[in-house]
Amino acid sequence: RRRTVVLRRHTRATQIQSAERMRARREAFGTMRKAAVRIESVWRMVAQRRQFLRDLAEKKEEAKLSNQLAKLQAQLQAEMDARRRAEQAQEAMRAERDSVAVSGASAEGAQPPR
Repeated sequence: RRRTVVLRRHTRATQIQSAERMRARREAFGTMRKAAVRIESVWRMVAQRRQFLRDLAEKKEEAKLSNQLAKLQAQLQAEMDARRRAEQAQEAMRAERDSVAVSGASAEGAQPPR
């Protein structure tokens, strides 16, 4: 009978030790899992930040080029308008000169000869 009591005591002690080891290992596993999730989260954050900064730099460059293009197009349009105005002024001067020359020639022809 005493042997049975000792055997039961050892069995229960073994079960308690086993349960404690299991609890400690589960706790360690939970800690490791949380750490792994945190590491993955931080790594995803770093990768996302890098991608964001690349995209931001690309957008800034695109905006800069777009502004340069708009300025050059405005400059080209201004130069084309100035050239058109200069050509119109030159054409008006040529027309005026031709009309003066024609009227001058007809005025000479209208005077009686001496």
